[in-house]
Amino acid sequence: MSGAPPYSRAAAESIRTPTLLLAGANTLPNFVANLDALERAMPNVQRGTIPNATHGLNNDNPAAFNAAVLEFFAAN
Repeated sequence: MSGAPPYSRAAAESIRTPTLLLAGANTLPNFVANLDALERAMPNVQRGTIPNATHGLNNDNPAAFNAAVLEFFAAN
């Protein structure tokens, strides 16, 4: 824990930059709930799921993670 205050809904709503939210298909529900809340609050979000991955999706399935990020970059 960093000791920083929790991220607020208002802070999430203020992000206008295109944002990619990724989760692993096997990510624990509490992490998915955080992404759900961010997706509802942020105005310019793309959401994706990385197969065969947990919360450490970039390590669990690097090829799918990299493909999703590169596709997002190409579109934005």
